Amino acid sequence: MEIEREVLAEWDSARRPLLISRLGMRLTPDTKAVLNESGLGLKRYIQRHLGGSVRLVPMKGRGGGAAPVDRTVGIADDELETSYDDRTDAGSHRIDVPQFWGDIWRGFQTALAEGDVRYVVFNAAGNPEVRDVRHDTPPPAGAWPIEPDDLALAPSGEPRPSRAAVYHAIQNWCRRTGVAVERLTFDRAAPAPAGRLDPSGEPSRRPATRSGDRPSFMQGIDLLSRDELARISIPADLVLAMLERSGAR
Repeated sequence: MEIEREVLAEWDSARRPLLISRLGMRLTPDTKAVLNESGLGLKRYIQRHLGGSVRLVPMKGRGGGAAPVDRTVGIADDELETSYDDRTDAGSHRIDVPQFWGDIWRGFQTALAEGDVRYVVFNAAGNPEVRDVRHDTPPPAGAWPIEPDDLALAPSGEPRPSRAAVYHAIQNWCRRTGVAVERLTFDRAAPAPAGRLDPSGEPSRRPATRSGDRPSFMQGIDLLSRDELARISIPADLVLAMLERSGAR
């Protein structure tokens, strides 16, 4: 049914409930006619006829929302409410997003290329890495797959998903796989290595440094997103000079 499709589409694109007010505006005249004939409001119709597939979320102050039941198993209402909008404004609550490895953060908000499969692996130092391999290639040893449904992709017309959507996508993946969230994050009290995310959940623009060393050019490059990397165009002689001066060669 159209109601279920719209609720599922919102969740798959933004990892958040669809507000009841917005759901009503998206419905076609035919669906609205069915609602009118039922004599029920949209919320009551969902409760009575779609309770097995669509979940109502209180969404305090926003008039309620709807989310797919099968995608939100084990997620409390307050988590779903917070996932809707994590921006700080008057009276709003800001999510405390842990410091994730940049590779992990990008891996949960970047679409997979056709024919690729994505995995999380842990290197010899215990640090997480994300690897995309062709579907017909054996998975890396000890790899944990990231399924397409695990990703938090940007809603239509927006450049990227919200911080909250990416964070909740990672949390949901950890619940499904049994991998502890802490294995993907840094201790806030510890020195932040290259590729970390600052407390806002975005990649830090301050490259990590070794004690007594200048910032590494390659560490700085590692912190850029794929979209940012695609915009870089630097003459080869300048690249060589930067590498020499940063001590990366």
